[in-house]
Amino acid sequence: NQTFGTLERALAVGRELKRYPQVHCLESPIPQGDIEGYRTLKRELGYPLAHHMGNPEPIAALHSDVYDYFILGARVANTMRNAHICAARNKPFWMQLGTEATGVSVLFMLHMAAAIPNATLAHVSLFLLLEHQLLQEPLNIENGQVIITNKPGLGADLDLDAVERYRV
Repeated sequence: NQTFGTLERALAVGRELKRYPQVHCLESPIPQGDIEGYRTLKRELGYPLAHHMGNPEPIAALHSDVYDYFILGARVANTMRNAHICAARNKPFWMQLGTEATGVSVLFMLHMAAAIPNATLAHVSLFLLLEHQLLQEPLNIENGQVIITNKPGLGADLDLDAVERYRV
């Protein structure tokens, strides 16, 4: 995120990426507060732009009409608040968990997404990079999607031995 650094570099990289049809959007390629830079990227490259909520403030980001998608990844109250703000402008979003994710937090995120009408984009979690999901059974993934069970609660049981083994 913000890895292209400058607007000039983002434009150059974006032009190179045009060779790859699987590139669908650019996620926070330059410093997020640079709304004018994002306007230039959109005008010059035509890619949809994804923005991590935070800087600029969510309402300012939405009113700029520069961003096509939003990325939410914070506490539940902030996620719900930002989801409502996005809904007011008919903007879809995805939720994202980094390496702090476990099988439990992924299930929670997916249940929360199911309750938010505009959480329509593929959600991101890096839990597969972890040594253990902390669940008795690993999450069932089919065709790139986690399959939610009909079990009570979040639909999974903790592996208490793993919780103890990885306790910090």
